[in-house]
Amino acid sequence: MSRPEKRSTFLAWPLACLSICLFGLQGLQGTDAVYWLLAASLCGLLALSLLVLNWKRSSEPYALPGLVALHGIILAAIWLVIPYSEATGTMAALLALLVVNAVWLTRRVAPMPKATIDLDERHAPADIAILVLPILFALDLDGGAQARSLAGQYPETLLTYLFYAWFQLFLFLELPVRVLKQQGVPPAAASMACGVVFALVHLPNPLLMAATGGVMWLWSWQYQRGRSLMVLVMLMALTATSLKIAIPEHISTELRIGPDYLEHFVNPAEVRPLSR
Repeated sequence: MSRPEKRSTFLAWPLACLSICLFGLQGLQGTDAVYWLLAASLCGLLALSLLVLNWKRSSEPYALPGLVALHGIILAAIWLVIPYSEATGTMAALLALLVVNAVWLTRRVAPMPKATIDLDERHAPADIAILVLPILFALDLDGGAQARSLAGQYPETLLTYLFYAWFQLFLFLELPVRVLKQQGVPPAAASMACGVVFALVHLPNPLLMAATGGVMWLWSWQYQRGRSLMVLVMLMALTATSLKIAIPEHISTELRIGPDYLEHFVNPAEVRPLSR
């Protein structure tokens, strides 16, 4: 291991420990927890990037910092811009920066090999679990009354979520996998990185962090082994649409992330259910 690689390893582990400590401290800070969570997330992302540098020096050295910046922009939007409706100008600027960054990264890293759209029976058990089990749990909460009343909205909602699912999987699965593969990162480590980053986006909701992180890890692992991204997009869109329709209003408030989640638990009396 060269001296720069040793230095990056030496810095990465303290940053990872600092990130964990900051996650613990944020629970004691009340409404100021946003700053602790942002600091913890940035430390975690920086630690991941430093560890990645240990594997291989790439011919495109700025791709990895660009990927970290891309996800940093998304975290900043979730925590500092979206909660404030008057910040539309800032949101537009961040969105433009996000698009420019994503396009630049796409042109800098090699594409993944084309995958065939097939229904491999090896993936069937995981697909069924992801699609069916959460919906059965949600239906059991209110006997399916809400699902029956909203069933007519399914096609329209599915069309909306198809684009939303592609957008998320492009930013948190395809693009990271391409960048990390070019950096020489092993597939298992790349899958873990995708899961960790997607879980960070759903801070500080522990249920969503565990579910989204685990599913993204699985899908990243499948994608790197030749599964079509379009199949994963459809799977994600179907799951999100079914859950949106099936989950009752009094449970949907538990699916908040970012400042909305903190506000719900700091002063839940002032929080209204999520609109549909």
